[in-house]
Amino acid sequence: MVIYHCFIKRVYTLPNQQKEYFMRRLMDFIYYNIFVYVIYWIVDYIFDLLNLYSSHDLGKDILIMPTSSDMTLISINVIASMILGLIALKYIKKIREI
Repeated sequence: MVIYHCFIKRVYTLPNQQKEYFMRRLMDFIYYNIFVYVIYWIVDYIFDLLNLYSSHDLGKDILIMPTSSDMTLISINVIASMILGLIALKYIKKIREI
């Protein structure tokens, strides 16, 4: 209820041009987060499939601590997911403008 009064109600009182701009930015934000999540999941699955992590239970069991090589792989995964997510978002924006 608080979200409705503070956020959604304010959006619907904006002029149409501002509302369209705001909704486009909101959808870009949602698309970007979905892209990054899916890409991260795919790259993580590939790393796990190739046995690059020190343990298969890494990320599933809280008692397993990652090694420095695991942290490097996780950092590579995060950076690659962010960059590929931005590329996918730019591609979607380019398609939308056509």
